[in-house]
Amino acid sequence: MRGGVRTAGRELIRFIAGLERGEASSEPAVRQSVGELLDAWLAFVTPQRSPTSIRGYRDKVNRWKRAIGAVPVAKLTARDLDLVYARWLAEGLSATTVRHCRRVLAVALEQAQRWGQVQRCVTDLVTPPAAVAREVGDLDPARWQAVILDLREREPVMAMAVLLAGVTGARRGELCGRGSPT
Repeated sequence: MRGGVRTAGRELIRFIAGLERGEASSEPAVRQSVGELLDAWLAFVTPQRSPTSIRGYRDKVNRWKRAIGAVPVAKLTARDLDLVYARWLAEGLSATTVRHCRRVLAVALEQAQRWGQVQRCVTDLVTPPAAVAREVGDLDPARWQAVILDLREREPVMAMAVLLAGVTGARRGELCGRGSPT
């Protein structure tokens, strides 16, 4: 930036006012890599989430760190994300998994925005791959009955849970009384 003492004074006042409003960070985001941001975000959400959720987040964070972990957050572009998505799809990752990974990065960047470390969330500029609905085949009634009868002999409680899941379509967590995540 060019200018004299007067310009520098105005910029300093704007910077200090931004700090007081929580709009800027004293630690420039340019210095923070995507990997460092994801680690900070993971540490922030760990006390608030279940161990199972954290395990899933950690897997996705590690995937991002391998792909673009060294990239400075301030230099991250939509093109970077498009290239990562394309590479992951070419490697055989499902579109749904790529979308889940995108969501983890998006939430971390949204938190960084609230912390004043980034001005924009670059994930908003990229369209993730479309999720492809899989055709789920029906289980043959005779096979279904054989599974339930076999389980009833060995594990009666499990047989009831499987029967309940099959009849209601409830997921494992719902059967355990944890409800569906919102």
